[in-house]
Amino acid sequence: MEYEVDEEQRLRDEITQLRDEIRDLHLKLEHSYVAHDQDMKRYAPTIEMTEEQKDVFLLYKKMTWFSLFLSKLNEPDNQEFSTLPDLSCFDNWGISKEREIELMQAWIHPEIIKVVDE
Repeated sequence: MEYEVDEEQRLRDEITQLRDEIRDLHLKLEHSYVAHDQDMKRYAPTIEMTEEQKDVFLLYKKMTWFSLFLSKLNEPDNQEFSTLPDLSCFDNWGISKEREIELMQAWIHPEIIKVVDE
């Protein structure tokens, strides 16, 4: 009988230990998610685009490379790019180094694109 009691206690202790380990793992995982979110905000902030801009942007990402996208964006009347899809939906973006950096970040990490109303 004493053996059964000892075995039950051992099992309870093991269950308690496993619960503690699981709780610790959950905390570590939660901390890593928080750190990841902070890194994403710092190094890859959200890029706002309309639905149309996002669709055209991702189409270019599938069919070509970033430098060609930028060339078409910066020189829309260049005949060399006439066969590429229209980028007039980006007319309100303006041309600046900061905008190019934002677009490159979105090119590398499309998940940071946030769709906004026009």
